Amino acid sequence: CAFRAVAKHRLRARPLVPARVGLDASERGSLAHRCLARLWQSLQTSRALESQPRVTTAIRTAVTTVLTEAAAEFPAMSPRLRDLEQQRLESLLVSWIALERQRAPFHVIATEQKSHININGLELDVKADRVDEVEGFGRMIVDYKTGIVGRKPWEGDRPAEPQLPLYACTADQPPAGIAFALLKAGKLAYQGVATQRDL
Repeated sequence: CAFRAVAKHRLRARPLVPARVGLDASERGSLAHRCLARLWQSLQTSRALESQPRVTTAIRTAVTTVLTEAAAEFPAMSPRLRDLEQQRLESLLVSWIALERQRAPFHVIATEQKSHININGLELDVKADRVDEVEGFGRMIVDYKTGIVGRKPWEGDRPAEPQLPLYACTADQPPAGIAFALLKAGKLAYQGVATQRDL
């Protein structure tokens, strides 16, 4: 259609952004990522999870701090919406910590770890959400996902989710495992591969 070609490519017409109330899924996922990074910067080790009062305080502080920092970034977040986000994020983190308690002892050695890599001349800036040192196993690289991840995201010639294999191939030392941390309410889980089953 000649009219659509002119409108789209010459006039650069774009559809209107639909009006919405609150945050979209991407923004809520970003907040969850930030809360987890801040939480593990505070707790640092799975041994800290043994103290429920410390965990409760760390969760509340992490969420409050992140939402305060994000206030300027999300001006549409009313005080009521902020209260709802506080409740949602605290509930999500409490449920996630319950899952973390079931793992082998670990120490978080990095959160939001940035690195620059070169693959056959292709320069990439990458960021691992979390790197754990798991006692008796080695390092595990974790990538948080608040959306749906396919069953086989790393298979085939063109993997749908290549970032974790990329981190594993370019890490200073080969990790013992890579995993998605699936942060969907009611469906919290780790999904990944490891050199040893119990990891």
